[in-house]
Amino acid sequence: MISHDHYDHLDEAALKALHKHHDPLFVAGIGTENVLPKKANSLLMDWMQFSTIGINGRTYRITFVPVCHWSKRGMSDLNTRLWGGFILETPEKEKIFYSGDTGYCQVFKEIGKMFGPFDFTILPIGAYEPRNLLKPQHVNPEEAVIIHK
Repeated sequence: MISHDHYDHLDEAALKALHKHHDPLFVAGIGTENVLPKKANSLLMDWMQFSTIGINGRTYRITFVPVCHWSKRGMSDLNTRLWGGFILETPEKEKIFYSGDTGYCQVFKEIGKMFGPFDFTILPIGAYEPRNLLKPQHVNPEEAVIIHK
């Protein structure tokens, strides 16, 4: 699951090596196809789109949801690829939420109402200081707890 296209989250050499040796399913936002390895097995999703995927004979439901971040890899591609988080529902009906990088915003209350409660959340904490610059795109520990709740 590729949350966004920043270089610290999407390393093309690593994706190529994974594709060559393991042929995984890459799940990412629309627009990311030009960064994925050629002929890679991929599922490109729009916000609020869901799909079912089979893994080892088991069926999972995955939904791509908006979060408070952005995309950019070069000088002229700001927000040309979708970024987001993922909700994974297991065959046992467990719900896992992975946000990817995000700032805190109203969307988490909406995600919680629509999809919650969650059995497990994977939330980012880091690169949140100075707050006046990084608050819109990275949560601090307190905000991560609020998102989880």
